[in-house]
Amino acid sequence: MTGSAPPKALSLQWKLPLLVGSLLLLLSGGAVVGAWAVVRQAVLAAARERLATVSAEFGNGLDAQVQGYLAAAEAAAAHPEVRRALEAGGEDALAPLADVLLGPRVIAAELLTHDGRVVWAGGGSRDAVRALEGQHLRDSSYGGPTRGVGRLLALGDTLTFPVVVVVRHGEERLGYLARWIAVPPDPRMPAAVSSLVGLGARVYIGSPGGAWSDQSAVTSPPPVAAESLGTMRIYDRPERGHQLAVGASVPGAPWMVVTEFPLATILAPASSFLRRAVLGMALLLVAGTLIGARATRRITSPLRHLTTAADRMAAGGHAVRVDVQGADELGRLGAAFNEMAQRVDVEILARETAEAQWRLLFRANPFPMWVFDETTLRFLAVNDAAVARYGWSQEEFLAMTIAEIRPSEDVARLVDAIVVRDAMAATVGEWQHCDRAGEVFMVEVTSTAVEFDAAAARLVMVHDVSARRALEQQLRQAQKMEAVGRLAGGVAHDFNNSLAVISACAELTVADLRSAGQTTEHLDEILRATGQARALTRQLLTFSRQQVTRPEVLDPTPVVEAVVRMVSRLVEEDVRIIARLEEHLGRVRIDPVQLEQVMLNLVVNARDAITTQGAITVATTVRDVDAAVASGQGLPGPGPYVVLSVSDNGTGIPPEILPRLFEPFFTTKPVGEGTGLGLATAYGIVSAAGGGITVYSEVGVGSTFRVYLPLILDASAPRATPPHSTPLPRSAGGEVVLLVEDDVAVRTVTAAVLERLGYVVLAAEAPDAALALVADPDTVVHLVLSDVVMPGMSGPALVQRLRAARPELRTILMSGYAGDAVASRGVEASGLPFLEKPFTLAALAAALRAELDAPGAPTRSD
Repeated sequence: MTGSAPPKALSLQWKLPLLVGSLLLLLSGGAVVGAWAVVRQAVLAAARERLATVSAEFGNGLDAQVQGYLAAAEAAAAHPEVRRALEAGGEDALAPLADVLLGPRVIAAELLTHDGRVVWAGGGSRDAVRALEGQHLRDSSYGGPTRGVGRLLALGDTLTFPVVVVVRHGEERLGYLARWIAVPPDPRMPAAVSSLVGLGARVYIGSPGGAWSDQSAVTSPPPVAAESLGTMRIYDRPERGHQLAVGASVPGAPWMVVTEFPLATILAPASSFLRRAVLGMALLLVAGTLIGARATRRITSPLRHLTTAADRMAAGGHAVRVDVQGADELGRLGAAFNEMAQRVDVEILARETAEAQWRLLFRANPFPMWVFDETTLRFLAVNDAAVARYGWSQEEFLAMTIAEIRPSEDVARLVDAIVVRDAMAATVGEWQHCDRAGEVFMVEVTSTAVEFDAAAARLVMVHDVSARRALEQQLRQAQKMEAVGRLAGGVAHDFNNSLAVISACAELTVADLRSAGQTTEHLDEILRATGQARALTRQLLTFSRQQVTRPEVLDPTPVVEAVVRMVSRLVEEDVRIIARLEEHLGRVRIDPVQLEQVMLNLVVNARDAITTQGAITVATTVRDVDAAVASGQGLPGPGPYVVLSVSDNGTGIPPEILPRLFEPFFTTKPVGEGTGLGLATAYGIVSAAGGGITVYSEVGVGSTFRVYLPLILDASAPRATPPHSTPLPRSAGGEVVLLVEDDVAVRTVTAAVLERLGYVVLAAEAPDAALALVADPDTVVHLVLSDVVMPGMSGPALVQRLRAARPELRTILMSGYAGDAVASRGVEASGLPFLEKPFTLAALAAALRAELDAPGAPTRSD
């Protein structure tokens, strides 16, 4: 079956003359249109100027008439009898003056008092006029200027308008005289206007919102807003066609004069010019086309020969050449064609060489690459790297589609992506691929459209990004934990302030009730709950690494033994606690309170994992870890470690949960039974101590958690000193404490505690108030108890300024913040005593006595 022949194209020997004719048509047509536009604009400008002059002259003439009507009305209003009658009131007194009040062209008149009351009305049309305007005219015309003219109104075929003047007696305004003047129609006016302006012209007078007339009869107003007729407007009147209109305001009245002129009459000269120009353009076009046809014949003949040679070359005859005649443009074009034909032979050879090189680069590329068919999705070519990575041979690949190297759940997504993809655009995306063994791995795929064996295809390059994705997941996890840590620090500060108030108030109330011999059972519960909340706050701060830690070099065995004793008293009888603790374990550097918290969390979790009967084994040992084990267990590095392990034979941990064990707020316990902070806090404590935590678990068998802490080998490292108990001392009497705290509740309850301990308290809500108290030389202050974070000035900065005035002043700082929030304000650098909120009554009393009784402290006589 053969296809139909393409339609024969128009020959160049016809195209060139037509092109010349088209250019002539374009140029001449543009010139004619431009000239006609200029002529039309000039005609319209002249007409606008003429109509504006006529409108202005008519307006000035009307203004002169209006001024005459106003002068006549003022003369009538100045008549002595009118003033006397208006003063006396009553229509009988004005009856003899009707001739004076009415006058020529006055169809109605009214005399009103200054408050608008009509005392006399006359004229044959007064009822008709009153129906036209009524009270509205009097309200809008009276009471303002000394005289005025109203808008034009239609009274049958006659226009009328009001003239209002003020009747005065000296400076006193007695009332108003209102006259309605008739403007009778004049049938001769249209003819007079046409003779003055031009055939068909009309002059209209009227008021915006009032009546209009062409001076021969009342007519409809202009079809556009009268206020817009100050400039030239073109609009359509149904009875007269398109009109060019220009208006002018009458200076002394709210009237307008609008002069209209038929648009067709104005544009008649421009239309005549256009007809003549079009005829000339047609003659020029015909002549130019004939001349162009004759002139282009010498060009088209050589071009036909060149076209024939090009067709033969396109059919595969690369040896075809043309005869070159002359050195003009056509001769140079023939020579260029011959040179091009020679280059085609060279380019064909070069392309074949390039294709061979491309295939070599494709096959030797270190990244997996292939070409697949856009329609069938079948592999068309595969390089050696793809064969090595995926495991299929070249022949096996070419018998497959790209859907077969993807997991079954990704095939639908692949089909959707191919449907919506722009076939010509380069794409980059991430996919899951699988090899011959079934292993699924993440790849980054870059593809672009190519033509392969005359078919639409895509070239694909694959980059295995599985390792990179694992590193990115670790980074996201670290960032998430850092963000949650910052949140925990902020929450802990506000919580600590609230706990400080609750704890202090409860302790004071317990002391009062016990001294009175009353029970304190409920308050004891409050204090126990406060202690639990304080422990939760410490967990939050420890997790966020914002807790102020006091690491010590210690033997962990006593801490582990204390945890075992504590838990042994708490667990049920059917759960056994087994301790396997080695002697001479060695020393580690860690906060003992935090180490106790880590071990307690692990033992409590082990107890919760045992549903019926079971055993918890707590063991300690020393292990030398090599580099391979350290890397596999996620430890900081090789070396000797103290290993603390907690094992249970409980339910075990499912494999899918193991990766999330140390995530903050992740818990498998029911709502209300776990916060999800225990293991996350333990992880943060051990990591901060330079160690690590590992976990091994089997479902139904049990779990083992191991804590690795670096062994301290330096014999000169300072050892921890055993804690000593401090009694709850009171003030010896007369000692003054300056309390600086911006939180009202904390300040109030702390002041009450200090007074209960026997101290004299000066409370300041801000650093400025504290500075003002100390500035007074008569104010005695022995110690300053200041918050760290306050508006305007930090606690250490306040202490520095106070000691500038009183170097002997003793100081204790306190804060609900910890970590960076405290360190950034110079607490640690200052070396000043520091209390964490919430603090107990005993801790506050001990800190006060320790600072006041230290060497160099001021005495009460100070």
